[in-house]
Amino acid sequence: MSDVTNLDNLDDIDSLLDKNLDDIADLPSFDTWPKGVHKAIITWERKDIEKTVDGSKKKVPHMQLNMAFLETLELEDTSFSGKLPQVADKMNTAYDLTNEFALGALKKAVASLSPRFNGNLKETIKGTNGFEVAIVLKHRKDKNDKDRVYPQIEDMIPA
Repeated sequence: MSDVTNLDNLDDIDSLLDKNLDDIADLPSFDTWPKGVHKAIITWERKDIEKTVDGSKKKVPHMQLNMAFLETLELEDTSFSGKLPQVADKMNTAYDLTNEFALGALKKAVASLSPRFNGNLKETIKGTNGFEVAIVLKHRKDKNDKDRVYPQIEDMIPA
């Protein structure tokens, strides 16, 4: 961020815009990373996500797992030739706290992290916020759009 606070002055705006494009960082990507094992920093966020429940739209509580990429440790497909994530690329997935299948997926994702928190889900989420982990990642296809894939966390191991 710039120290310039008053953008009404044309000189201040000129100084903000007077940059070489090579000196401006690229935006981080939000793509689903390839299947495999990736080191990342995780953070958790409670979100209310709108869903259709019993024919009407309702806000449903979710826990969102945010991941910031550090490095790829292993690719499932050794012949993968696509674009690999770069440091700071982001990815996230959300777990519906009212759905037994989503809760089962959340349990599976945090199982290796929970022993140090006595197996308590809330304490595991609070205690691992900002953790560096190795994420074992698979893909889950969209029900309606088979070309779209979502991250499916199989395990997270403290790094």
